[in-house]
Amino acid sequence: MATALYLALRILEQLIDNEGAEFSLVVPVLCHQTYVNDCAFGADDQILACQTCDRIIQDRRLSSSK
Repeated sequence: MATALYLALRILEQLIDNEGAEFSLVVPVLCHQTYVNDCAFGADDQILACQTCDRIIQDRRLSSSK
């Protein structure tokens, strides 16, 4: 189990290194506010929080379809 956790986080880090420029809104969330498959983040206003959430969902759908 610990190996799977390490690999999941390592893959996430590598994706951020390789393609992070395309996903600048979600990189801070993925780098600092993610544990395995849970993201916990906040924003200064509701609109930014909704945009960030929508972008994370969209980006995860795109990455899983590749």
